[in-house]
Amino acid sequence: MPNASPLTQLLSDLLSFLFVPIVLGALGVVPTYGGTVVVGALVGSLLASE
Repeated sequence: MPNASPLTQLLSDLLSFLFVPIVLGALGVVPTYGGTVVVGALVGSLLASE
């Protein structure tokens, strides 16, 4: 974001810094059976709570 304020820039950097490892970890876990069960349970509980 070229026109973003320094604070916005810092927040987006911090978010991506936290978010990327989580996404990569999730992608690494999903192919395993245990990961699939966990993801399925999370999605199911999210859908049920809506």
